[in-house]
Amino acid sequence: MPTPGSAEWKERVRKLLVEEMATPWRWHYCSFAGETFLGALFIEGHGPTDISVRSHHMGLNPGGEMMCIELPDGAPLPEEKYRNRLLSKQELKEAVGEIVKSDGTPG
Repeated sequence: MPTPGSAEWKERVRKLLVEEMATPWRWHYCSFAGETFLGALFIEGHGPTDISVRSHHMGLNPGGEMMCIELPDGAPLPEEKYRNRLLSKQELKEAVGEIVKSDGTPG
């Protein structure tokens, strides 16, 4: 894996962006975490690389690791006030309801 910021890394990002730009503009759910939850985001974009770059430029990417999931066509979206902004865990619960971890316990 290339070092972030290196010439090799920038070229990899450029290639991924070119590929993603050929895909439709879609809604995605992203969450950010380090040692703990850092925030969540509902945002439109072409794919994870596009959204990572865009969210960083918009001041919505708090760092840490990003998980990005494309929402299926017809999936319900949260109210407008919860879109295109970084959400706390409480705001995420308000937007989508109770959060359940992969092991079935409340999150």
